[in-house]
Amino acid sequence: MASDDHGDNPWTRPSVFLSIAFLLLALVAGSIALIRTHPGAAAAAVPSASAPAVTPTGVTPSPAPTTTPTNSTTTAAALPDQTVPVTAPPATWITVATLSLPTSPLYGPKVNDGTVMAGYQHSPTGALFAAADNRGRYAAVTDWRRATLSAVADTPGRAAFLVLRKADGVVVPTPGQFTQLAGFTFLSYTPAEAVMQFLNMGSDGSLVVTVNTVVWRDNDWKVLLPPSGDPPPGTQAQSAAGFIPWKDNR
Repeated sequence: MASDDHGDNPWTRPSVFLSIAFLLLALVAGSIALIRTHPGAAAAAVPSASAPAVTPTGVTPSPAPTTTPTNSTTTAAALPDQTVPVTAPPATWITVATLSLPTSPLYGPKVNDGTVMAGYQHSPTGALFAAADNRGRYAAVTDWRRATLSAVADTPGRAAFLVLRKADGVVVPTPGQFTQLAGFTFLSYTPAEAVMQFLNMGSDGSLVVTVNTVVWRDNDWKVLLPPSGDPPPGTQAQSAAGFIPWKDNR
């Protein structure tokens, strides 16, 4: 008797279909179980908001920027009147080492012990008083080293001056030895530096012009000396024209 080809084919039998279906269901169930037991695998690509930052080896992280203001610069709003004087400011004149020097309770100096004169207002007029008081006083007083360290900005020029002044030894000023302040004019001014010309008069009536510079350092006006340490050179003047008269009228 002829056989049925479909009946002899094992892939057409019902039991085979059931086995295949059961195997497929088992594979799906296993995959679901695998995913459920490894939740980190799905979340690994999403960084955690609470995870700490990682710094690469050998790299130093930059500090966070700060908005805290520093004390190195005074804002313009906090400064006194910055108007450059065009008339002689009122002053009380004193004599130190035969030099006539202007002082003011408003513009300075706030400290004056005969050697150190310090504490000037941070303004053009304060700079004017500081420069006038320290034209040469720091070199003329008995304790010239202490006066210089206080009045002169710490620069190579100050170091050079200390060497030069030490070589001069003891100096006892005599009346008429030094020229006296007779007038001024500003060449430039910023809250950091003031440059002015002084008209100086000798005991014989001769006129000498010097350029004097002070800088704002350590919360005060300080004399700025050239690298050589030499004081500002003087130039002979024929008249007081162009200068604002300012002198001791005692």
